[in-house]
Amino acid sequence: MLRLKKFSDTIALGKIDTSIETSLLERKDEIGDLAKAFENMKIQIRDYIIEINTTNDRLKADKKKLKETNDKLNNALIKASESEKLTQSFLANISHEIRTPMNSIVGFSQLLEECGANSDEYIQYVNLVTKGSEQLLTILDSIINLSKIESGIMKPQWEPINIDTLLKEKYELFYITAQNEGLELILNENGQKQKVNIVSDIAFVHQILNNLITNAIKYTPKGTITLGSIINDNYITFYIQDTGIGIPEEDQQIIFEPFRQIHQQNPSVKKSGAGLGLALVNKITSILNGDIKLESKINIGSTFYIKLPIKPK
Repeated sequence: MLRLKKFSDTIALGKIDTSIETSLLERKDEIGDLAKAFENMKIQIRDYIIEINTTNDRLKADKKKLKETNDKLNNALIKASESEKLTQSFLANISHEIRTPMNSIVGFSQLLEECGANSDEYIQYVNLVTKGSEQLLTILDSIINLSKIESGIMKPQWEPINIDTLLKEKYELFYITAQNEGLELILNENGQKQKVNIVSDIAFVHQILNNLITNAIKYTPKGTITLGSIINDNYITFYIQDTGIGIPEEDQQIIFEPFRQIHQQNPSVKKSGAGLGLALVNKITSILNGDIKLESKINIGSTFYIKLPIKPK
């Protein structure tokens, strides 16, 4: 018993490699059974210790890998931040560098129009230069804005917007343009006794409505364009309805992709474009936590619905 006690004390001190005397293990009495039990216990403890040490080694390795991954993520975040700043700087510079000469071209073209030349051919050429320059500026603005949105540079600036005031501004802005194209622009009042306010980005909302109304005028040879809004629960839905040439059902999804145009060969279309307007509307609507919906029939017309939350999520 003393030898077993000594063995037990040795194991307790952590000396797992200690072995019980063979003479004790070979005994056929209770002492021998106890010795065998101690030996089995020692083997189990040794196996547990080996397993624990192996697990600790793995945890150390995993911890090291985790630290390396965190370091890489931190470096990636730093590079992403630097890249965003470079992108923002590039877009600002390219916008300035391109718009400056283009503004000069537009300005001098307008001066030429005012020179009073009597030649119809001269006036026609000057008009072509002016309209082409203005169209190019519009395309450049769309490309730059689309790039800014996709790179995360342009973010919503939330502020209260009065719907009645907003829609009346759009009506007054486009009324003469529609009239010059032989169209009637109609503003549907929402019929609310109290003024309706939403919280959104005023510049983005203006851009959405401007693009949709411009498109409606472009693709409507004759008839009307109706502008209005519907209040429903916690959302407001703007709609722009026209009696234009309509959009084929198979094309009603791709028109929201950049540089997609489906009316290039249609003689009813008053102006051409780069196919960026609806792509920009789609991106902005998504940023404002909204949805866009289209209903359209060939030679009957189209209605675009922009559903926005009354308050940002």
